[in-house]
Amino acid sequence: MNKKILGNKEIDNDEFRIIKVTEDEHVVEEKLKAAEYFLNELKKLEKEFGNLVSADLFLVLVNLDGFLFEMIAALDLFKKINKIKNNPTIEKKINELLGDKNCDSKNWSWLRRIKEYRNATAHRSILKITTEAVSTFAGTVDLETPNQPQSYNDDVCSKSENSSFLPSMNISTPVAVYLAEDPDDSSKGYFKKKIIPYCEEVLKQMKKFLEDLKKQL
Repeated sequence: MNKKILGNKEIDNDEFRIIKVTEDEHVVEEKLKAAEYFLNELKKLEKEFGNLVSADLFLVLVNLDGFLFEMIAALDLFKKINKIKNNPTIEKKINELLGDKNCDSKNWSWLRRIKEYRNATAHRSILKITTEAVSTFAGTVDLETPNQPQSYNDDVCSKSENSSFLPSMNISTPVAVYLAEDPDDSSKGYFKKKIIPYCEEVLKQMKKFLEDLKKQL
């Protein structure tokens, strides 16, 4: 019988497999806790700034990256456990839920979507910022006393020689930040769910999915 060394102890393969599975199951839980930590950091940013688009988008992306990577790490580690247990039914269920990557992104399962986000964020930003146009009013500024209140007067003839006319302008201002609908195709716009509710939802789904699979090991 083949033996393995664990610490100073020689153990057989079956005992080693049991110990390894127990260790990995603990790490799966730690990965999910880490994902929840990054989600809570996103919530702190939203609470501090009122919304994520007003926060430092670098910090938003860092915490979102951490969330996505820990979520998929939990799944990958569970697949490693199943490889030791050698349960083809579990592998089949995971693959069925992942579905076809090449189908329209609107038809992705929750597991496929989070996996694609994790893959893409290693190479590019997966954030989409929506904006709205804000118009400034046309008016005049007195060049001799520029600190005086502006006069919003559309009558060109009424402006004095010492005033300067400022035309109206449309300025784009950020109003919200979302995930891309398809991280590989920016032309598809943004995913309609807001980032934090989306992360809360998929974290619950991942926990339940892995817990259900664990019962079948």
